[in-house]
Amino acid sequence: MPTSPLAFAQPSEQASAPPPPPPENLQQVKQEKLTFHRRVLPSTCVDLVSKDGQNLLVKAMDEGNAEAFLPLISQLSTQNEPAFCALGSLTTALNALGQDPMMTWKGPWRWFADEMLTCCQPLDKIKEQGMTLSDTACLAMCNGVSVDIWQPPALQEVNGTCTASDASGVDIVKSCCQPPAHSGVITRHDNDSLSIDHFRTLLKEAVSSQWHDNPHARKVIVASYSRKTLGQTGDGHFSPLAAYNAASDQVLILDVARFKYSPHWVSASLLYDAMRLPDSVTGRPRGLLVLKHRCASC
Repeated sequence: MPTSPLAFAQPSEQASAPPPPPPENLQQVKQEKLTFHRRVLPSTCVDLVSKDGQNLLVKAMDEGNAEAFLPLISQLSTQNEPAFCALGSLTTALNALGQDPMMTWKGPWRWFADEMLTCCQPLDKIKEQGMTLSDTACLAMCNGVSVDIWQPPALQEVNGTCTASDASGVDIVKSCCQPPAHSGVITRHDNDSLSIDHFRTLLKEAVSSQWHDNPHARKVIVASYSRKTLGQTGDGHFSPLAAYNAASDQVLILDVARFKYSPHWVSASLLYDAMRLPDSVTGRPRGLLVLKHRCASC
């Protein structure tokens, strides 16, 4: 009887079973480990859509400290990239203020969107590094609004505890390469001059301004703060402030990272401390911008 050829095959030549194919959903499993659907607000924050959050808004309206809420919420943008919080905040503020971008967005429409805010830095750089307070002020100025820059005294976080600090970094307003003719102006106030009481005053002025009676009196505050102080995940962030409940000393933040957190109320003093933590790029405290509608013919 002839011997089967397979009997004389060398071990290296013997056929071996191919490895089993990876499960079809392996890539999906890997992605699921790295993805998130929203975040739960910490106890330091009150969700606007909760019963308590709604009551805070109603009381703020009764106080006259929520005039900015409807104009801002009607134009609230979701930042297009994880590092585009400054752009999303400016898009919201500029559209709410009724600013004309002097360029088209889609078709015949002149409207602000994140990708149009390229005056001061390329979007690829912002996507990687984000923006500082002064960078954001320069970008707002290039798009026709007047900007006031306010910064509080710095705090330094040591082992989870914030203490007073001398910030040695420098945060300089960069000169834009080719500012357009309709640019606004920037006013930088004395460094570290924003006290908690002054913050409350600026806040009330902005959220209570008569938006409908006098368009040129409109103001929007965009805050730059550390999420860590609020008990949230992440760190540096920008978002507009839309209302103030004086009775409870709570501020309404319209978070432009809407994929992460919904609009929420926080203590004014806690937000103030969150603005005092230094920016990792500049070494300076964060702070706020007061954006004002500017009319060239006024």
